[in-house]
Amino acid sequence: MLVRPPKTQWDLDSILAFPQSLAFARRGIVYSPNPQITTNISTDVHLTMSVPDLSDPDHPKDVRQPLNKVPHYCFGRVNGIPELNIFLFFPRLYDPEYDFIRLTDEVLQRWTDDILLPAIYEHLPSGSTQHLPATWKQGQLASLAAGYEKAQIKANTISRQQALGFTLQPHYLNGVWRSILSLIERPGYYDFKGVQLFLSGKNLKMAYKHQTVAKLYRHIKTTWNHYINTAYIDEDQLFVDIGKEIVAPDTFLNGKQMPEGTQPQVYLWRRCCLKSYVTWFQQACNTKIKESTMSQLYFEGFLQEAAQLTVLAPSQSIARQAGLVYSQFYASSKEMFDSAKTYPFANDKLEVLAIDPVLRKAWAKKGGAEAFDSKVIQDSYLHSKLRCHETLLSSYQKSFGVREEH
Repeated sequence: MLVRPPKTQWDLDSILAFPQSLAFARRGIVYSPNPQITTNISTDVHLTMSVPDLSDPDHPKDVRQPLNKVPHYCFGRVNGIPELNIFLFFPRLYDPEYDFIRLTDEVLQRWTDDILLPAIYEHLPSGSTQHLPATWKQGQLASLAAGYEKAQIKANTISRQQALGFTLQPHYLNGVWRSILSLIERPGYYDFKGVQLFLSGKNLKMAYKHQTVAKLYRHIKTTWNHYINTAYIDEDQLFVDIGKEIVAPDTFLNGKQMPEGTQPQVYLWRRCCLKSYVTWFQQACNTKIKESTMSQLYFEGFLQEAAQLTVLAPSQSIARQAGLVYSQFYASSKEMFDSAKTYPFANDKLEVLAIDPVLRKAWAKKGGAEAFDSKVIQDSYLHSKLRCHETLLSSYQKSFGVREEH
């Protein structure tokens, strides 16, 4: 029996959109001349983009691919809302033979020096352009200056790189975008044609939590209209992920005295309830697609009756046509172990630690240098172990709720 009834909260988890012009940013854009691989979209956000399929040169066609598989980079962020990242996608650079990780330096340099910077320098006055890098290479070297030129110990390249940002004022942005579209029409830049803007704001829930949907809506609308010019975003190209969370009202730091009549609670979704939702969803969508095809049930913590659920609305279903892309149900307790999408013991080289060191050295000698550092792998294992121990120990008196997102 619950000591006190749970509370319900509503929030904005993420917001995604495909703007038609850079002018969508009312307060300007913070341009990043040195895009970093860590900002790329690496997981499926349940949206797709049309890319050319040239597997049969005689019969070329377009196919849909998840956004994380389409070549892109992070161009910058919305000035005033740093959580809103702006990406540029290049569908014609898609190659089905390779898994996309990042744009090559050669592609970034050609795009920046031949298309992007000429468009920016055409419209911004000299008083602004004097502060900007004049080439891609200059921007890269500037981002590495502090890491290399002040360094006194060895470090990897990523840790040396400094994120740079330059604000582009809003009244120049539409002209810059028009120039970009014009420049890529020149001969030799076919691979940049069809460049697509994408706006992504993730993990916004802490900034948009409210007790009612009405208050949440007012908060989103006020902020959105202040920073975003909706004239450049079609409604059917805007995707909002609304979250509903049910959580116990009492939570305490470990070791703190709990007042009488209070108790921390951890809520989990029951498997039978989630399966009932899938059945209802299938009937409501009036689709014949199998439940196993459009939904995925995940068991929670090796418990038979606790689970998590993701449901994808079939592309031709009533739900998808009405705007619903997916729904998911999960327990917030997963965040104890999810550190920016890094989970404990996820290093795929951990199995190396189970091999006898003598045998491992013999294999390395036979096949050449090791493709890993045993000490680094051991440190990875020990760090995961320490993180789990500290997380469980310190969360002993905390409450965790359940979420549903649509």
